[in-house]
Amino acid sequence: MAESSLIIIHNMLVHFMSLELVDGYPNLLVNYGSGTTRLNNSVIEVADGKPHLIEIVLMRSSIEMFVDRCKLSTCMSLAAPTGPREILNVNGPLQLGGASIDLQNLARSFGWKHVPTNTNFMGCISNFTYNDFMYNLGRPSVDHNADPGCQKSVFTAVTFGIDTNFLVAILVCIAILISIVGAAPDISGFLDDKKSVLDRDPDINPYDDVRHYAYEGDGNTSGSLSSLASCTDDEDLKFNYLSTFGPRFRKLADMYGDSDEDRPPHEESWC
Repeated sequence: MAESSLIIIHNMLVHFMSLELVDGYPNLLVNYGSGTTRLNNSVIEVADGKPHLIEIVLMRSSIEMFVDRCKLSTCMSLAAPTGPREILNVNGPLQLGGASIDLQNLARSFGWKHVPTNTNFMGCISNFTYNDFMYNLGRPSVDHNADPGCQKSVFTAVTFGIDTNFLVAILVCIAILISIVGAAPDISGFLDDKKSVLDRDPDINPYDDVRHYAYEGDGNTSGSLSSLASCTDDEDLKFNYLSTFGPRFRKLADMYGDSDEDRPPHEESWC
């Protein structure tokens, strides 16, 4: 395995992320669009012919890199993103094993402060995981000198789209967690759309407003909230059945029910 080589580069625009080996140690470059942040691990060498796990976590306020699950302060790398930007725009291609274009020229065009190496990676890449999804690396968009079975242990650049199946074999597992949403989501448009759909539904009431809820009886005052008003003058409010509920409901019967003259002479009561 080459001790200094490019393992991964993503996007290759103002926003980009790259993982490379520098003298056998992992080196991470991340640019959210407002400046490049550099993280390196000088404790665990990964160019020793043994399998290693590299985890990258990209968040709004921090960038983290772990090697072989080591969470000690001596072997983990942590830094804040450079500039005010907080997310990585990753609409560009993702390449493993090298870059298909000259990164030096690209850096001059976009003003990169740190430039990834153009030296292609020679080794084996496997178990590539992106946002908790493991790709089978079976069919990249473009590949060159890549062996899907890692038999030759040598390959250069492999380029593929982020939504396709991929090729390439690995020595490093990259788990990249990227925040896509910048701020609290605005759901007003979603709610307006849903309300509009309900208003047009022929199987429900045509209006969804306060008036409808205030008079949920829909014209039947005995089932309406207005029936609770003691000052109502509706003639169709009949509560003479309240007198049969016993002394516990006497007050309600006096307020809403029939008069003493209308009550039967031998009225039963409940205890």
